[in-house]
Amino acid sequence: MPKNSLSNYFYYVNKNLYMNRVIIFASLIMYPFITMYFMYYSKHLWTNIFFLILFLIYYYVAPWVKTSVYFRDFWLAAIILIEFKNGLWYLSLVALLLSKLLLFLKKLIKVNDAVQVDNPVNHRLGIIQGGNIGVLNHHRKSHQQKYAADFVVVGKCGNRACGLAPKSLSKYLSFGKEILSPVNGKVVYVESRHSDNPIGVMDFKLPFGNVIVIQDAEEFQYVFAHLQENSVKHSVGDIVEKGQVIARIGNSGLSSEPHLHFHIQKRLKDKNVIGIPFFMKDKWLIRNDVISPSGEHR
Repeated sequence: MPKNSLSNYFYYVNKNLYMNRVIIFASLIMYPFITMYFMYYSKHLWTNIFFLILFLIYYYVAPWVKTSVYFRDFWLAAIILIEFKNGLWYLSLVALLLSKLLLFLKKLIKVNDAVQVDNPVNHRLGIIQGGNIGVLNHHRKSHQQKYAADFVVVGKCGNRACGLAPKSLSKYLSFGKEILSPVNGKVVYVESRHSDNPIGVMDFKLPFGNVIVIQDAEEFQYVFAHLQENSVKHSVGDIVEKGQVIARIGNSGLSSEPHLHFHIQKRLKDKNVIGIPFFMKDKWLIRNDVISPSGEHR
């Protein structure tokens, strides 16, 4: 690569990195703070209702795992206290009930043909993309990926990295973590030679990056994407057992930071590929869920 092109490349990487930090700080820290500021100093009922509605929408749809998946409950508790301080205790009750409504509704969802899977990483996971609507899961627009989920490993504080958007791949808790096969099956596709992207850079020409696909006895295909370079442990035709290490989480393909893309698909007789819904411990995976190593939901 020519020196000038290399210089431009690193400028592009750093620019994206800094912008990512600014966006995360502004959207997940400053926005809730500004919302609380107006609610704290306003005694007007409708002003408080307006900002409460804005916050509750944000409570559900914002990717809180970018800071901490527990951070949104911190802001919720602060807003409830503010409403009590303003004498609007009934709004505090509404906020608490509505914030937990989605968790209740999720328990009622039943899909007869959903596949049950275990946590494929054996670490605490946060869900970045997941759910049945586009605002929570950008995969919904894809026929074969409509039930996909994106996972990141999170720490005890619910953080996915050491910092808001660190420059080093090793600062992300997901990077290099082993992936375990959730099923007995046969490897039907492998790609493992592509480099991991620098933080903030994505390879639009190779959406999945490094990937392994395992097919079970019922011809369901389990797809694991954005894997670490040269980390796939198997070749096409290999038989894998449930719980066996198959690869490591990386940052290849259409990925701006380390995470694991996972979905299940099935090829029909007409050669069309459809997405298959899956549960962990009989529950949907929705953005900001936290999954324990055993697959239990927070």
